[in-house]
Amino acid sequence: MSHIKPLGKSLKGRDLIAWRKIEEKAFEGDKNYIPFPYGAKEEEEKEYFVLMEGDNEIGRASTTIDKVWIRKRGENIGFIDEFAILPDYKKEAGVLIKHCISNLKDKKIDKIFVRRSPLFPGLLCDPKEPPTFLMPYNPKFYIDIFLKEGFKVEKEWVETRLRLPASLTDDISPLFTDRKIKKLFFKSKNPEDFQRHKDDVLKRLTKKNVPESMIQDVSKAYEFIKKNDSHIVRIDALNIEEMKELSKFEQDIFLGMEHFGYNPRDFMGSGEVTFSKKMQLRFTNYLLKIKTIALRRSDNKLIGYVTYLGDLAAPMLKIREKKGFLNFFRLLKYARTNDSYMIGGLGIDENIRGLGAVRSLFAVILKIMADDGVRRLTTGPTLSDNIPVQKTVEIIIEAYNLGADKINYVTLSYDLKK
Repeated sequence: MSHIKPLGKSLKGRDLIAWRKIEEKAFEGDKNYIPFPYGAKEEEEKEYFVLMEGDNEIGRASTTIDKVWIRKRGENIGFIDEFAILPDYKKEAGVLIKHCISNLKDKKIDKIFVRRSPLFPGLLCDPKEPPTFLMPYNPKFYIDIFLKEGFKVEKEWVETRLRLPASLTDDISPLFTDRKIKKLFFKSKNPEDFQRHKDDVLKRLTKKNVPESMIQDVSKAYEFIKKNDSHIVRIDALNIEEMKELSKFEQDIFLGMEHFGYNPRDFMGSGEVTFSKKMQLRFTNYLLKIKTIALRRSDNKLIGYVTYLGDLAAPMLKIREKKGFLNFFRLLKYARTNDSYMIGGLGIDENIRGLGAVRSLFAVILKIMADDGVRRLTTGPTLSDNIPVQKTVEIIIEAYNLGADKINYVTLSYDLKK
């Protein structure tokens, strides 16, 4: 008969080893499974539970109360985290879920969300390939198990994985990594100077035998930029002040309407900037190759940006079967040659939304990304009913002949107030 074995508020020694082995057994033989440490963030209260069948450990889950989430968002919610069940014991999973619900109910929580990722409260709907690194990964039947126990679909999400065509990568030689063009296109601080460079940039592009369509797209970008009294720059991921500015802009204006969980830029956006934080930022930037293209007005105000960074799913899969300390160096090696990226953030000032910013600028942005080594680009999850964003993605796919695959997630919730 199934029963619950509590492991307390932290995991150590044999309990930690047993906890990891349950997930390894649950995903045994799954070529898309990527293990990663979940851990606990600051101001989180956690409890860990193992589901037993006799003396056999057949499942696990933790409950989490995130005080930062409750304080910042004003939502009295808790989470069922790190859920894993051995496939042969699906019918027994209800015992574990009911116990977690009871545990959170005793703590006076109003609503429960399910997470398979520390970054995003949701479950993957149809796992045909590895999701973006640190996004949820689970068999489809996990959703059915929770729905059977009274959970409801709170939100539906769509993530789009784009494949850049050869016309942007192989057919056109790099443009925006050229030293002279980089200087002309990115280094001018004054919008008037930026526009004076237009003819020089177009001449240089013409000399590179670039297709006429690219010349037209670059011209269109210059026209939009001039009309909005702005210029394009790169944000330095190692510049603390610029990262704080970007963090504030993202908090105020977020194209995806809403997002869940930890925002990496919050790491630098608040609190004291210590030497340790600076070193962590340097290492993160080296590993993920973080890039940000931004649009600034003549008064230097930030009015738009897109950040893209390396998706570590492919490098992690390469080292999954390998063991030992050398994996750290293998990861560094594979990450530096990785051509899969993900959108880390996308924001447009409300005053220029609806004026064609994305359509005007995205051909240039895609070419800049291609020159930076991007070959696959994942958008990140957006609400499926966020029609403006979904239409924007569709327009980009059609206009630039991008191959695309959809990845779907659901946020499941359980209302404890009913």
